[in-house]
Amino acid sequence: MTAADQLVDLLTLTRPLTVLDLETTGKDPKTARIVEMGFTQIRPGQPVREWHSLFNPGIPISPGATEKHKITDEDVLGSPRFEQLAANLAGGLTGCDFAGTNLRYDLEVLASEFARVGVTWRKASDVKVVDSHRLWQLLEPRTLADAVQYFLGRSHEGAHGAQADVRGSLDVIVAQLTRRQNYGRGERLPATLAALHDLQFPRDPNAVDEAGKLTRNAAGAVCLVYGKHAGVALRDVDAGYIDWTLGPKAGFPAETRELIREHTGRAA
Repeated sequence: MTAADQLVDLLTLTRPLTVLDLETTGKDPKTARIVEMGFTQIRPGQPVREWHSLFNPGIPISPGATEKHKITDEDVLGSPRFEQLAANLAGGLTGCDFAGTNLRYDLEVLASEFARVGVTWRKASDVKVVDSHRLWQLLEPRTLADAVQYFLGRSHEGAHGAQADVRGSLDVIVAQLTRRQNYGRGERLPATLAALHDLQFPRDPNAVDEAGKLTRNAAGAVCLVYGKHAGVALRDVDAGYIDWTLGPKAGFPAETRELIREHTGRAA
């Protein structure tokens, strides 16, 4: 029995359930473009449908995204653009419920892509979602109290009191580092604070600012990660767009704005 058959037995499905995954050019769902899409559609009493394609996003794939999904700009050169398949996809994904992992991001990216190319996607108003990551959190809670119980074998007295939580966090971190448990890739937790930080919060080696708005392109020039000028050296971006990045609508943090000024010669 396939996983799809098992799911039909485990859940009462009243309409097609589409198990969906996207790989994209970046982290921001409002600006990210799809570079790979796959789904399995389970329809009660009907054959399972499977579909997969790479997409040419029309913009550079960020180095951080490529590091994660291993898809490069060269890999997608001959692939269709989203707008070429959007109408068929919108039809096939209408009236469905959805399943996946961290799925809200994927659905937001998908909605943005349809809107960008002017294709109406009539997602059900009462769409239901099954997210494996959220189910994992429910089945194996990850609160501080859960961590105290798991790593220390005791209840967390005074939970949500600041001082009790400080002591609990400290005790848990000491227990975690003492065990040096494998963390999913067959490696041990590192012993230096710098290495531990990098493990928890990996940074794109080409990133210029903490917010991840600026990067270095292949020529080493500082450029924007997202938007219509993604990958273009800041010094070559038109003045009006630079003014927008420095204004309140862009919402860039102070550090990013200062770096943009530095690399475009704009006064504060």
